[in-house]
Amino acid sequence: MRKRDKDNKEAAAVAATGTTTIEADSVEEAMQRIATEHGSAAEIVDARKVNRGGIGGFFAKERVQLTVKTPQG
Repeated sequence: MRKRDKDNKEAAAVAATGTTTIEADSVEEAMQRIATEHGSAAEIVDARKVNRGGIGGFFAKERVQLTVKTPQG
C-alpha cells in the first residue's frame, strides 16, 4: 500500500469515528505526537503496549499505542 493511500484511508477512518490511533516507541513520543497533531483538546480513550516485528514473536519490539478522540470542528 502506498503512503498516500494509507494516509487517505486513515483520514477517512478518523472522519467516520472521531478517533485516531498513534503508535510510538515510548509514551513520551506518543504524547508529543498527540499534542502536535491534535492539540490539547484531544482525549486519550485507550492505551496499549503492542509488539511489532521480530520473527515468530522473537526479537519483537514493544511499542505504545494510544487511541485518541479528536476534537470536533
